[in-house]
Amino acid sequence: MSRFADNTGIQTTPDTIKQTFTDLLNKEDFDPDTRADMQGKNEFDHIRSNALWQVQLAIGSTELLTDKDYRDYREEVYDESKLELVGKKTYEEKTQAILEDQQKYFPKMLAEAKELEQKFNADISQAFEKGWIGAASVTKWKNRLKSSEVGQYAKKTFLKEKFPKYYKNWEKLGKSMDDIEKDVKQMHLTENDIEQLGMVKLEAFKDGHFEYKKNIVDKILAQIAVLKKLEKNPQARYKELYKKAEAKLQNAVTEGGLAAWKMGSWLRKIFESGADPGKIEAFLIGKGKEPMTLSELVDRWTEVGREFGRIEDMRRKIGTPRTFHFVHKNIFLDWHYDKRKAYVEEAGRRFADINRERPDFLSIRNALDMQDWDIAQREIAEAKSKPMTVEDGQKLQSMEQYLRQHRSDGGKEQTKEERKPSDQEVVDETRHWLEQIPAEHRRSHVLSLRSARMFRAKRILWYNRVWCRRHHYLDDDKEKVLQKSAEMQTPERMKHGHSTRGLEANDVTNPTNVHSAMREQERVNSPQILYTNRQSAGPLDEMLEAQKNNFYFTYWTTEIPVDLAYEKHEYINQNVHPHLQRLANEMENRGIRFTENGAVQHNKTTMLQQPETEAKTAREPHYAMAA
Repeated sequence: MSRFADNTGIQTTPDTIKQTFTDLLNKEDFDPDTRADMQGKNEFDHIRSNALWQVQLAIGSTELLTDKDYRDYREEVYDESKLELVGKKTYEEKTQAILEDQQKYFPKMLAEAKELEQKFNADISQAFEKGWIGAASVTKWKNRLKSSEVGQYAKKTFLKEKFPKYYKNWEKLGKSMDDIEKDVKQMHLTENDIEQLGMVKLEAFKDGHFEYKKNIVDKILAQIAVLKKLEKNPQARYKELYKKAEAKLQNAVTEGGLAAWKMGSWLRKIFESGADPGKIEAFLIGKGKEPMTLSELVDRWTEVGREFGRIEDMRRKIGTPRTFHFVHKNIFLDWHYDKRKAYVEEAGRRFADINRERPDFLSIRNALDMQDWDIAQREIAEAKSKPMTVEDGQKLQSMEQYLRQHRSDGGKEQTKEERKPSDQEVVDETRHWLEQIPAEHRRSHVLSLRSARMFRAKRILWYNRVWCRRHHYLDDDKEKVLQKSAEMQTPERMKHGHSTRGLEANDVTNPTNVHSAMREQERVNSPQILYTNRQSAGPLDEMLEAQKNNFYFTYWTTEIPVDLAYEKHEYINQNVHPHLQRLANEMENRGIRFTENGAVQHNKTTMLQQPETEAKTAREPHYAMAA
């Protein structure tokens, strides 16, 4: 059935819908108030239908938009009940909200989608023309863009933040392949001279996985480096040394200490260096005064790989400790040694009973798990000033090493050349990121921005849902079952009190006595799930304020906003919350407190510029309005 067909299958358009209501009003005798209300609904339905018609037309103009985005507009952005949730009570207000979105935000969203798609297609075409990727890869990437499983907002994030890294890797690998082609011609090399040389000439090679291709290219370049050294010193044992190095590296792969796709890069490091045969041999077999021989490196890699295996065994036997981000073996092997070592040491400490851990250490670990590096660094510094046992000192050292090796920003501070943003710019950026959050859940975020610590607590509750999903403790079906349980059992808990052990799913969507619907988690080592909506904002944030320093509450409590699809929840937690946390930290340092009406600067009577729209307005991009 067409999107614009009624339940009889008859095709309708915005104009036919409007005419139907007009005919009805002309035929029936209604009192003035009823007539005015029906006229308002008639106008709203007409504008809504026309807006959805425009969305449908837009889907045909860019492959970033699919039926999923149409459903988002129909069921969320332009839905009458959802507009009421953001304060649009009259038909006039609802109609104006849709018109405003169509005139301001929808065109902006569509223009950005087309611009990103155009650049993506140009980059893919160039990568294909230069031979960096094959025809099958082109099809795969274009199908990924067309996928109706992912909303346009998530596609945009990918195209802006991740795809450029893929493109850069292709470009680097393409340059390496050009170097191979040049050397092969100049040195008159054949497949008899270089192992795997024939593979890179195959068309299918271009469609291989990037790490697979890079490894082969690196191995070829390492062999070319050996041949170049032999041209200068024909009597040297470079080929023999290459075989020894290859055998040692292969052994490291077999023992689980080295990723197979890293062999090529290590061979290049060894043979593209300016070291003479004697130094290379000393490095390979452990003679001489090398700081670390290859045998010693392989031993280290193998041992840390075994430690990873022991941690995985513990997870299978005991279970996975909450919040810590455990990784797959392939990701682990892709890291450099120091990062792997820091990971296994810190991961191994997460199996301890949290009742026996210092609260400040638990807070640091939570910051590390959330990748809130600045807060982790600050709290580690604070912990160092406190008395501690030798064991505590080792734990703190482990956390500090984990921070040093895993923080993505490298711990860089603002340079003198970088202009420090003004207070108003900080406030404006905060408002920008808040607009990415659905309106019915935005007020709760605004309230939690009263302090960096409080927002962190809010962020943790959202993160816990992501963690539970990734570790298969929750899914759509489980969340629905638990929600029904919460609706039935929460009233009983409000009357008779909460349990001190075991899972509780609590419904916090009823505005009456919401606070008592939540378990405070004081020394309770059991999970709690809170189902929330717009009406939960005030009471929930009062609880966050009261419990922001109670690690048991943030560690064990998961917030599930009702009517918010998981993929949008994850998108906000991964792409919006980090920015808001950074800004919350910055505003706290400056003495600024963000409020629903703007940002108040402490100890001053002036108020920074207020937003043009309140949290209740519907003037925002569709991905912000969608629940």
